[in-house]
Amino acid sequence: MKIISLLSRFLSNFLGSSNSQQFIATHFDLHVTSPTDYTTYLKPALKRKPWSHYHSIKTVGKIPLHEITNLKLPHVFAVDLESRLLRLVYIPLFNANNGPHWSPILNCQTITRLAIQLLGFTFPEDIPLIADVVPTMFDFYLNATLTTAQMHQHTNELSC
Repeated sequence: MKIISLLSRFLSNFLGSSNSQQFIATHFDLHVTSPTDYTTYLKPALKRKPWSHYHSIKTVGKIPLHEITNLKLPHVFAVDLESRLLRLVYIPLFNANNGPHWSPILNCQTITRLAIQLLGFTFPEDIPLIADVVPTMFDFYLNATLTTAQMHQHTNELSC
């Protein structure tokens, strides 16, 4: 039962299902609609990935077993956690951002940090978030990837 912080995802291993080969957990991923539409949405999914799939893994704490068993079934805890993440993390970031678009305010890194804090844990200080370090860099990245995707889309339309 670890909560693990990754720069690209917030993961919960509720039942200790992981083993030495695979990390098995509910991933709470922040997605964008498409390469040319940066509207975000939060989507949970149970995933099984080899440990080598992840760039960086940091253990930040353990959810006490009684918090999970208070709701009688682990999947009920997962649904409750998803609801809390939406209400107390995603929606406040959405409001601060004036909408659901990917930005220095609303992105997978800020979602991860606030989700960890929501659970009462401390986000690792040795992991810098791009929005904290150089917010303008984030804007450059968004504009560059959006322009590239739009150019590919336009090229495909012309070749048809």
